[in-house]
Amino acid sequence: MPTTHSDVKILGSADSELYSYQEGVVAAGETIYPGMVVEKAGENSDYEETPEFQPVSSVEKIGENFMVALEPDTPPHSNDTGLPIQHEYTAGQSIQVAVCQPGCAVQNALVADGGVLTTASDANVSYDDALGSNDDGTLQKTTAGGSVLCRAREAVDNSSGGGGAGGVDAARINVEVV
Repeated sequence: MPTTHSDVKILGSADSELYSYQEGVVAAGETIYPGMVVEKAGENSDYEETPEFQPVSSVEKIGENFMVALEPDTPPHSNDTGLPIQHEYTAGQSIQVAVCQPGCAVQNALVADGGVLTTASDANVSYDDALGSNDDGTLQKTTAGGSVLCRAREAVDNSSGGGGAGGVDAARINVEVV
């Protein structure tokens, strides 16, 4: 039976000791959606030591911390779909990111669109599969040493795409950070 997903949250309050928050802005030319795995792209020169974030830009990135874009604290603007989890953060907008420690449960992370992967079956995820980054901020199955970010806590098949989430036709999935 598939897991029921919340329409609004990326992280629950039960794991609050397993993550910390960072605030920053979206890097120039980038778009981020809640649930995307992100990385620091530098610092904003307009504001002292304000990090700039972008979707993880490497397939099976090695040695990356699990940082995930969170939904906005306030309701989205009227031109959004109305659900905070579908908010589109564009270049220069403020964003809040969770830096997750091992054991942290993340609901509503994003599984890649299999139609854009080299191997579409890497988006057909079974319970407990090891997941690593795709180059668009989504997750895919991985076997590369050092690239495992999390493990699936449900089965999701987005191998043919059509997930419709995260602006990249991803599918939502619950994961546990390793």
